[in-house]
Amino acid sequence: MVEVDPSGLLGLSALQIAKLIRDGKLKSVDAVEVFIKQIESVNPVLNAMVATRFEEARKEAQQADRLMQTTPIEGLILHINSIG
Repeated sequence: MVEVDPSGLLGLSALQIAKLIRDGKLKSVDAVEVFIKQIESVNPVLNAMVATRFEEARKEAQQADRLMQTTPIEGLILHINSIG
């Protein structure tokens, strides 16, 4: 159901991605997959993520998409990095 080029998501803000999801132009699961692939691609060099929860993120995105079918929500799954 992606009406946008998934590779273009990497240059968008979280607010822009949330709007695409709310407007039905993008599914949460598709957005999550784009970012998981990006993390898997660059993390071996950057080593920025020492722990991942990709499977949980996929399940949460599926749940969000199901919820969007019945109740419009304004949300976006974010990764928060703790430094220190």
